Amino acid sequence: MRFAELLLDARRAGRAGDMRRAAELQSRAVLLIAGVHAESPADPQRTWMLGGVQYDLAALRYRAGDPGAAVRALDASEQLYAVLVRRTPAAAGPLADVRARRAVVRATQGHGASALVDAQAALLGLRAASDPLGRPDGRDDPGSARVLALCGDVLAAFGDPDLALVASERAVRALLGPAVAPPAGAHPAGTFPTDRPGSPHPGYLARACRVAAVIRQARGPGQADRARRLAAAAAHLGAPPTSTLLEQRISSPLPPDLALGLRGALRVAERRGGDPGTTSSLLQALAAPDTDGAPPGWSTDPTWHGRITAARARPNGPTPAAAGACATMLGRLAGDILSASADPLVGLRLMLEAHCLRAAPAAAACPAALGERADRAQAADPAWAGLLDAASRRIAAVGDPSFALDLASWAERARGGPAHRPVVALDPQGATGTWQALPC
Repeated sequence: MRFAELLLDARRAGRAGDMRRAAELQSRAVLLIAGVHAESPADPQRTWMLGGVQYDLAALRYRAGDPGAAVRALDASEQLYAVLVRRTPAAAGPLADVRARRAVVRATQGHGASALVDAQAALLGLRAASDPLGRPDGRDDPGSARVLALCGDVLAAFGDPDLALVASERAVRALLGPAVAPPAGAHPAGTFPTDRPGSPHPGYLARACRVAAVIRQARGPGQADRARRLAAAAAHLGAPPTSTLLEQRISSPLPPDLALGLRGALRVAERRGGDPGTTSSLLQALAAPDTDGAPPGWSTDPTWHGRITAARARPNGPTPAAAGACATMLGRLAGDILSASADPLVGLRLMLEAHCLRAAPAAAACPAALGERADRAQAADPAWAGLLDAASRRIAAVGDPSFALDLASWAERARGGPAHRPVVALDPQGATGTWQALPC
């Protein structure tokens, strides 16, 4: 069929390095497949195809230097997989992957608040969906590990370093597996087999190793040896030396404090004049992560909801009320710090924690809500809008306009304004694998 020829031509153009031509050909294929899908929109096979081809179009747009078009293509792919996931649990993996990719694209644009919402939605999808590809030893499957690696980088760049470390090291464990200690003489010292069946591109493993290494290095001499081993593993994987989002963010006007987790931020907030009762309640509600083993409960869950416990929490996570209460307390504390001009970085950290708790309460409580848009409309809240505006102004003052504008757009939504982006028309398992051709 004609669209199959277009997809093949797009792949050839991409391999030849002509990304604009590849994107043009892929876009034409999308339009053809969208027409076929429109004839029978309830057909899951056609929906799978359209979602996959649209997903690959996003990769080509991104590689052609048009991140805005890439986000719009991922929006369309998300809509399709969100329809599928309500009927086909297997669609949860592709849906999480789409959201993780969009989180990365937004992060490269400096849109940290939006990137964190996408990352959380992706991780909640992994958390709530039972994955048939999971391994008997409890490790994450390669598809989930890719999502963890990408989201760990986003979390490290803009969110909580504790959660970033959990996500990155889960990805490392899943992608290395038994290759951490290969048989003697099977592989050169310091290298790992990345060509075994089902092994993803080594770029994902390299990204996860580098992010985890940078975070551990920032935490002092006690973790320096592990940081060195992670960095050495990344260096010997043979992946292209593409800089991570975290490394790019470190050189920005507002670099992350990788040594300061949420517990530390709460204690600093109390010292800076935050309400002691609020900080005490939040510290009691926080489940401390443990990245050195596999403890029970939520300690290996790299989501904000997984960090919050409640007396009557459900087995698969906290109730929406518990998460909402913590978000309210975090927002109040962030407002105190931002208004006092005491420590804007700590105030911003707390505000972003509240932002992520507010962004996806339904998905955390109910697997059936996985199909909701990651940035769905929310009820108007003028007080929250004011806090987002205050944070936006503080960030603009330190010279980070992209992040500031992103927060301002969320403030507009909190005032009851239009959605972050309008739902775009559909431009479209089995696509050209363009994202996998990227370093990670």
